[in-house]
Amino acid sequence: MKISHLLRLSVLLVVLVVAVVGHGVWLAAQGRHAAERDQERARAAAREVVALLPLTQDYARTWSSGTALQWEVKRQALEAQLTSDTRVMAALEIESLRQATRSLGQQFERFVATQDLPDSDLAERKRALMVDQLLISTQALTDDIFRWSVKASELEHRAGLMFMRAALTGLGIMAVLALLLVLLVAAKVLRPLRRLEALTQALASGDLSARTTFSSSNELGALASRFNAMAEALALRERELQEQVALRQASEQRIADSEQFIRSITDHLPVRIAYFDAQGRYQFANEAACERLSLPREAIIGRTRSELLDEDTLVITAAPLAAALLGHEQQFEHAETYGGQDRVTDCHLIPDLDADGAVVGVFNVSIDLTARKAAEEALRVLTEIIETAPDYIVQVDRHGMITYMNPSARQAAGIGPDEDVTRRSFLEFNTRETVARYEREIVTQVTSGRPWLGETTVVLASGVVPVTHMVLAHRDQKGRVGRFSSVMRDISVEVAARAELRRQQQTLSSVAEALPDFIAVIDAQGRHRFVNSAFERWMGQPREALLGRRLEELIPPDVLEEVLPWVTRALAGETVSYEAETQINQQRRDILVNFIPLCQPDGTQDGLVAVGRDITVHKQRESSLIRISERDPLTGLANRHGVDAFVSRHSLEDTNGVALLYIDLDRFKPVNDTYGHPVGDALLKAFADRIRSQVRPTDLVARIGGDEFLIALMGVKSRRHAELVADKVLVVAHRPFELGPYRVEVGASVGIALGTVDGWQGLIHRADAAVYAAKAAGRGRRA
Repeated sequence: MKISHLLRLSVLLVVLVVAVVGHGVWLAAQGRHAAERDQERARAAAREVVALLPLTQDYARTWSSGTALQWEVKRQALEAQLTSDTRVMAALEIESLRQATRSLGQQFERFVATQDLPDSDLAERKRALMVDQLLISTQALTDDIFRWSVKASELEHRAGLMFMRAALTGLGIMAVLALLLVLLVAAKVLRPLRRLEALTQALASGDLSARTTFSSSNELGALASRFNAMAEALALRERELQEQVALRQASEQRIADSEQFIRSITDHLPVRIAYFDAQGRYQFANEAACERLSLPREAIIGRTRSELLDEDTLVITAAPLAAALLGHEQQFEHAETYGGQDRVTDCHLIPDLDADGAVVGVFNVSIDLTARKAAEEALRVLTEIIETAPDYIVQVDRHGMITYMNPSARQAAGIGPDEDVTRRSFLEFNTRETVARYEREIVTQVTSGRPWLGETTVVLASGVVPVTHMVLAHRDQKGRVGRFSSVMRDISVEVAARAELRRQQQTLSSVAEALPDFIAVIDAQGRHRFVNSAFERWMGQPREALLGRRLEELIPPDVLEEVLPWVTRALAGETVSYEAETQINQQRRDILVNFIPLCQPDGTQDGLVAVGRDITVHKQRESSLIRISERDPLTGLANRHGVDAFVSRHSLEDTNGVALLYIDLDRFKPVNDTYGHPVGDALLKAFADRIRSQVRPTDLVARIGGDEFLIALMGVKSRRHAELVADKVLVVAHRPFELGPYRVEVGASVGIALGTVDGWQGLIHRADAAVYAAKAAGRGRRA
């Protein structure tokens, strides 16, 4: 039964019984009615103010205009309840509540205005602070209205007591009935109210788990149900808010991790990367760009190009930058000086466009071309030397078919500059004696890894011509001899001079003096019998001080120890040649020394002729070409030639303490097919940088073809060491690659082999077999 019905019945019974004191009962009823009206208004006000809490939180989360409208409607309804027609609250207290309600509306309007603030950390903190203030103000207003409700309840209680006293005075017979009715009302109302009051206080203190089990079907039951619903709603909002905070924190952490990852990648790239806005103010600079500007990153960000770059660079880049700010991508080379060195830079200016196509900034990607330009220049000079050299330079494949002849060789052989020589054999240009010598000694020597140098005869347009002949063998990626190079010089004059030498010493001296090579004739006892001017310059002494002196008198002991074995072989009748380092005019020079035995007509040894040639430039060009040929141009890692060179520096058989990792990228072909070869190349370079950072400087990292890589670990004591490095490779391979606008995920399979008695070839073969086993087992693992 509803409490209101019970109260009305009680009043009716009391009125009928205590008619004599009706006036008193009427006054008590009026007081009770006024208190009840105040309580209902207080409850309505409480409902309205409680509804503001979830609406405030909902608006802070969604910024919905509909939610803002509902919030204002609830606030106006609350203000409508706060009229001065009340017996409970003083006019000043009611006016204070109205002022608090209006102030709450003003706070909400200021909070709504923050929606137009630009997104920033400061704006977010301001919004969060204003939400907290709104919730605190709303909670304070809730407490004041609750006190109003309590006073109304107390007033109603006093009115009921008055009513009972009047009823007892007027009708003693019904005293017991009235008392029972009052006790019933107290049991039905006051006890649940006290329970609800305790729960409300718990809720106000922040305990959102407070619930009531009161389930009567009267008004208090409905109030308890609404209380439980409100508590559930608040708890749900609290959980949602916590989830939103957790999601935002996780999102912020992911963004921070992503920024750190991108910065780490760009800092390890061998290019300068920077970004500046349309006003030329730097917003990003990687490590290489910081090194170029000689400033830390924090001293660069926020400053303009004109503040950081020198005047020459600003002038050179002004026109391309203006074009880039108009939306046109620019690429240009320019010379610059920094770090005390002159450099050549390939600069790319890439416009950054917003959704409307307007330029908001420019990406600056610069690549240092200094080394490449130097290598190109060295190769150009070497090519020019070969093309303009008076020597005859010929290359043939392993079958003896000619693949190249320099202009001097073509002219001497009577072959036009544009005539195809690839169908001609080297046999056409060699005499029988030379061919026999090839079969007997030249091929055997050069295929063993040593160049052959000697004198032969060749058939040219002018007839049979004697030449100094140097033959070199070149090997392919599999270590097989793929082609031969011959460098020949027409020595017809020298041969004639040597023949004439037997009859006239003066002719020999004239020829020797005309040669740029230094020449000395040494007798069987090691005394210098003849020297030319070049030899004098090399020794730094006139020939009068040289003739008649022994080798040990002129050559330092350490050099003599190196030279004596060659001299001994030449004195035994063998023509020998070797390369050595020496000092000429206080400069270190590389020379090619030939020792040619001298024989008497009866065949007895009469000493030797020493011929030295300055090959410093040749060695420098050769070393440069070798370094270029041993590097993969895409990744900068060693290529197969580089691996061969690395192996050649170690014993071919002794692989003890060596571990070999054979790496094959998984799912690389789909990347090429989907995004194109430029993205595939960028992926290979990024992966090369990652695995290079996982090993020591003494270890070898190579790209041996396509998506296959090789790591040789030196000084490995156990397989566990190799497995740890392989695991690192797998980790960096499976980490996503940010390649421009694309995010690419691949993987890798790694084969591990430890050195045994089967040498380097066996080691490579076993590592190759292991990587196939890893791929067969499911990829993305090691074997």
